[in-house]
Amino acid sequence: STLHTNDAPSTITRLVDIGVDRFLVSTAVHTIIAQRLIRKLCNNCKQPANYTPEVLKAFGFSDEDIKTGQFFVHNPKGCDKCGGTGYKGRTAVHEILRLDDNIIRAINEGKTTDEIREIAIKAGMRTLYRDGLIKVKKGITDMAEIERVLMK
Repeated sequence: STLHTNDAPSTITRLVDIGVDRFLVSTAVHTIIAQRLIRKLCNNCKQPANYTPEVLKAFGFSDEDIKTGQFFVHNPKGCDKCGGTGYKGRTAVHEILRLDDNIIRAINEGKTTDEIREIAIKAGMRTLYRDGLIKVKKGITDMAEIERVLMK
């Protein structure tokens, strides 16, 4: 089913807030997926980005990301193929929260959304923002689009 939240861990709090018992959440839910649609760069007119390594690090890219990334930005004038927008098509950024034993214990103990998020990230959950960075690194979208969609 669909529930509108900012991210996957917030879904747990939202369910509890609307009256679902924590025990039911922890036993009935196995996986929570959050997603947002982002615009893809137009492959015909996207332009190489001239981000400095310092700027890329400030965005959250690792040294390895910076070495291997293909960073582009949209062309503000666009072209005929993208209708002058610099973007063509959409894709999604995802966050997948699997309720493992540690998450279930945190839910039952009444941990906060932030605490649950921290546990999930330590267990390997990729956040919406991190998934966005991966798509920027691959040249699928640009940081302007990630900031527009995820930094509201």
